[in-house]
Amino acid sequence: MPRAVDRNYCKRLVREMFRRECGALKGFDFVVRLQSGALPRPQTVRVELRELLSGLLRKCGDREPVVDHG
Repeated sequence: MPRAVDRNYCKRLVREMFRRECGALKGFDFVVRLQSGALPRPQTVRVELRELLSGLLRKCGDREPVVDHG
């Protein structure tokens, strides 16, 4: 993403998602990278991150799946 405003917007979306799920994600460190330069829609970001995090937590076994709170 060439524009700083777009990069910062994406960072805010990701931070908010992690903030909402902080209880289930304790003990993990994450690096989030975009695969394309297109600005994703907020709902798309939320859905894709939720799916990725839920899959990760299922693989860990003893963690609860990520639940949408909003």
